[in-house]
Amino acid sequence: TSEREIDARRDRDVAQLDLTILGLQTHLKQVRSSEAELRRRVEGFSKASKAVPDNLMEDLTRTTTDATDTERMISEKRNEQEGVRAKYNELRTRFVELMKRDTASR
Repeated sequence: TSEREIDARRDRDVAQLDLTILGLQTHLKQVRSSEAELRRRVEGFSKASKAVPDNLMEDLTRTTTDATDTERMISEKRNEQEGVRAKYNELRTRFVELMKRDTASR
């Protein structure tokens, strides 16, 4: 019903995505920390000329995949934010046009 309401809705939608991104970034930090620890453990086995246990390699692979997936999700959410901004910009522009047309016809 007003430009301000359109802007407020846009800001709420973008803020929700910000929270999602923040959660994903926190998760990514934890995953990267786990990944670094797993790499240190693998390196320890290699330096000692011992075979790296299969479960350790599986954990490292899983953790690396998780990090990559999380980075992709963060990127997708950022793109989604841009889409939300563009959508509401179009809605706002259209609303202004309609209001001008309505005012001019009176």
